[in-house]
Amino acid sequence: MRRRTRTNVTATTAALLLALGACTGDGGGGGDGERSGGRPDASRTPGAAGRNTAPQMPSAAELNEIEQAVGAYTAAYFEPDVDAGWAMLSKECRKQDTKAGFAVLLERARRGNVHHERYYLRRFEVQRMVGDRVVVTYGVGPDPKFDRTEQWVREAGWWRYDHCFGLLI
Repeated sequence: MRRRTRTNVTATTAALLLALGACTGDGGGGGDGERSGGRPDASRTPGAAGRNTAPQMPSAAELNEIEQAVGAYTAAYFEPDVDAGWAMLSKECRKQDTKAGFAVLLERARRGNVHHERYYLRRFEVQRMVGDRVVVTYGVGPDPKFDRTEQWVREAGWWRYDHCFGLLI
């Protein structure tokens, strides 16, 4: 596993990170690998399309691409920049929400930033990678106990936030 650490900032980020992981703020995303109706979506399982299901580690170039994507999404999330954040969601996550619903989620994060801090990626670690999916742990605040562990997927050559159903790999 590779880990990158940056300097710590205020404790206010802890509260903001609680909201960071949801694709929607109003019940549109489902959780823990299930779609509406409580049934797992078989098409979203890592091996469903004949992909390699053996865990691997990303190359240095992939690691950099993933970290850049997570950092850009984090920045868009806390700006808030709805257009940039929405563009970084996977196709499946965009199906589970509307751009207006996503805007509400980002506005909640902005309002939670009572100290008007500029948040950016400070910690980043790849947990596992299977095919075009990767699970990363990352945080923007001084306390790692509030770090998020989320899934990302490579679509059309770009890494996109894909945690709307929970972890699939």
